[in-house]
Amino acid sequence: MYVKILVKVKEAGTAKWEIDPEPKKFQRDRFLDEIKDLANLAQHPSIGGTGNKLQEKMLKAGIPEDVIQNAKEQRISYRSRTLSSSYMDLSKQKEVEMEVRANLQQLISELDSEKLQDNGVEFHSRCLTRLYDMSTRTRDVNLSFLHGCMYNSTERCVHRFVRAGA
Repeated sequence: MYVKILVKVKEAGTAKWEIDPEPKKFQRDRFLDEIKDLANLAQHPSIGGTGNKLQEKMLKAGIPEDVIQNAKEQRISYRSRTLSSSYMDLSKQKEVEMEVRANLQQLISELDSEKLQDNGVEFHSRCLTRLYDMSTRTRDVNLSFLHGCMYNSTERCVHRFVRAGA
């Protein structure tokens, strides 16, 4: 992040005023937005991905292709919102993400300990229901954001829809 800011300053410093004065100017609001975006990217370095892991895990769970395509779209929407500095305060966003992961971890633990006998489709449904319950308790976070968070966690290999070793 620091290097990217330095490059921007260097480019402004070496730009020729006589040719074009605009590159020498830093507009405060635009510069602050760029710094926020850089900070967001630094905070979420693994937020990228192709969606292939998500698709692979959902196929393994027996989830239909149309549901997988919707999950991929929700994940992309989630990623866009998390990279937008105006969507949600970073501390609130992190709190919501950790709450989603804690709820999903609880369900995974129950699945792995065989407390739940769900197949992949049933467990996926159970995860969605848990997120729906969360959304009704926290009205300021919409359900699609919670779904996108789950699907992003799945892409990043911190969530799955089948028992460990299955």
